[in-house]
Amino acid sequence: MNCNFAFAHYQEILTEAQALGYACVSFRDLLDGKASGADRVLLLRHDIDFTVVNALRLAQIEHDQGATASYFVRLHALHYNPFALTAMRQLHEIQRLGGELGLHYEAPYAAALGFDDDEGLRREKLILETGLAISVQGVCPHEVVRTNTMVLPEEAVSAAGFRYQAYAPQFFGGFKYLSDSSARWREGCVCGWLGRQDRLYVLTHGFWWYEETPLENY
Repeated sequence: MNCNFAFAHYQEILTEAQALGYACVSFRDLLDGKASGADRVLLLRHDIDFTVVNALRLAQIEHDQGATASYFVRLHALHYNPFALTAMRQLHEIQRLGGELGLHYEAPYAAALGFDDDEGLRREKLILETGLAISVQGVCPHEVVRTNTMVLPEEAVSAAGFRYQAYAPQFFGGFKYLSDSSARWREGCVCGWLGRQDRLYVLTHGFWWYEETPLENY
């Protein structure tokens, strides 16, 4: 394969993964046991940091491939408003295609307003669910290295009504974790890990992915 961030390569990755016997699933589907009969699992996560439209393109590819993934939505992004009509329709379409929507929690924002994580998580889950008219099961902190909030307080997560958090040990410790942060696979593209590790947890950010050239995104 020609490793790059073209959407066509993402489709190649899913095709190869399924040929090798991986169940390509979201967090929700994993917890619901939809990969229980698979010897290999590819856990798919997308953080929607800058653009919803690219996330939707990934969801379309996954739908065509019979895969599912979890998409974590920011409430305070400068570049998109999840409640604007266009973005809301795109998010609903991601869900219709089988994608799971979760909260991409920004702890510094809550702290700037004087909220602790108990109140921040509760408020933001309510806002996301009410604004999009959906039910949210998962939460994942935004910019974990910069904010040092990879693992949120489990008591606050549970009290807010979340079923899981994305960096819980059952996921982060039980899988080989790969991320495309800053458009760079630090341990090599995920395609190079297929067949080498039976349990892969892959994080992508739609902003880095493109049809023909990265210039499409900026």
